[in-house]
Amino acid sequence: MLDVLMEGPLPAGEIARHFPDITRPAVSQHLAVLREADLVREHREGRHRIYTLQPERLEMLWTDWLSRYQKFWRMHLRDLKEVVERDNPRTTAFSRESGDIKHSH
Repeated sequence: MLDVLMEGPLPAGEIARHFPDITRPAVSQHLAVLREADLVREHREGRHRIYTLQPERLEMLWTDWLSRYQKFWRMHLRDLKEVVERDNPRTTAFSRESGDIKHSH
């Protein structure tokens, strides 16, 4: 649904048309969850509920999520570097300052 809303604000019925295998009540329920998570905003135009994507919130969530994985990979790559240096000191060494691979000849 977030992908659908990337095109711009849409009424709930139009969003539901993009998901023919999901009932309208289920679409409404999902939109309510997205609204509670502040990922979309809802406003009324006549009898229609119009939903708008909140890109700032998505960016914040993306940044938070990505930072967790960056920490994970930094730690694991550091551990891998230590294993390689310990197990193979003559054939491959990593420069401690730059992280570049230097080959011994």
